[in-house]
Amino acid sequence: MGSTRPLLKAIAILEIDQNKDIFWIWSYPSVSAQTKTSIQSKVAFESDEFIVIQTDEGWFYALSRRGSTNARVLAVTVVLQADAFHPQRYRRLLSVLNESYQTNNSPPELLRIYLVAQTKQIINENGFSVDLRSLPAPTESVPIKELIRAFQTETILVYTALLLELRVMIYHHSADDLQQMVAAAASLMSHRRNPFENTYPLMGNTEADVSFLRGKKTYLAGVTDASMGTRMDMMDLWVALPSAEVVIALHAKEALSRCKTHKEIALFMCRCSENTRMSDGDVVREIALKTRNLLSAVTKTVRGRPEMSAEKAIGAANLSPTLESFYKAIARIEKIHN
Repeated sequence: MGSTRPLLKAIAILEIDQNKDIFWIWSYPSVSAQTKTSIQSKVAFESDEFIVIQTDEGWFYALSRRGSTNARVLAVTVVLQADAFHPQRYRRLLSVLNESYQTNNSPPELLRIYLVAQTKQIINENGFSVDLRSLPAPTESVPIKELIRAFQTETILVYTALLLELRVMIYHHSADDLQQMVAAAASLMSHRRNPFENTYPLMGNTEADVSFLRGKKTYLAGVTDASMGTRMDMMDLWVALPSAEVVIALHAKEALSRCKTHKEIALFMCRCSENTRMSDGDVVREIALKTRNLLSAVTKTVRGRPEMSAEKAIGAANLSPTLESFYKAIARIEKIHN
C-alpha cells in the first residue's frame, strides 16, 4: 500500500477483570462507541482467539490473550482498525503487539510498534524483520480446496449466489474455522476487484447485527449461532459447515436454479479441488479464469445484437429458460449492455 492508503487506522486495548467487567483502557486515535459494542459482543476472552469484523467504519481485527502482568486482569485483547481485508497480515502484527503488551504492559510501546508498522510497514518478529507488504494476498491463503471438497457440486450454489450478489449466511460453531471458510467462499469471486467488499466474517445474533444485515441488499456473513438458520427471510442461502448442508430460501429458488452451465462449473471446481498439484491459490485463479470466460460468453451474447437491449439480446439467443435467466441476471449485476 502507498502512503495514500495507510496500513492502519486505529489501535485499542481492552481488558476483562476478575469481576468480568470489560474496560477499553487505551486507544489511538479512537474507536467509536458503536464499534466497541460490536467488538465486545464477539470477543471470546476465555480463549486466545483471533477475530475479523467488518462494519460500516472499516475492518477490525482483534486478538485475545489470557493472563496479564496485572493479577486482577484475566485477559487482554488488542484491536486494530484497517481499511482492507488481510487476516494474515494483521494477525501477525497483533501477535507482536500482544506479546509486547504482555511483557511490559505499556501502551506507549504498543504505539511505537504501531507507528513503525504504519510508516515502514515492517514488524520485528522473533528477532527478524518482516515486511507486511510481502505477505501473500488474502485469496492466496484461503482453504478453498477444503471448502469445495466439503460441499462437492453443491459449492455451485454458493458460487452462484455470490455471483448474483444474493445474501449468503455461513454457520460454524468455531469462530476460527468459520472465518477461514467465509474467506474461502468470498475468494470464489476473486475475478472482482474487491471480492471481500460485502463480506462480514463474524456476525452475532444481536439486534444490532441482525438489523445491520437486514439493511444490506447483498452480503456474505459468518455466524456462530445455529439458530440464525431459522431466519430464512433475511437470507437467500444458508450454509452449515459442520453438516455440509446448503439450504435455499423459498424466495431464491428461481434465482438459484441450475442448468448445464452450472453443472460444468461445479464439476470443474471439484476437479480443481482434487488436483494435488494445485495449491489453494492456483484453484482460486482457475475459478476466476472460468468466471471471466462465463462473463465473456454473456458479453458476446449481448453484443451479438447491438441494436437490442441486453435483456432482449439474451432472450433472442435461443437459450434454455434457466440459462437465459442466468445470463440476464449476470448482465444486470455486471452491467453488461449495448
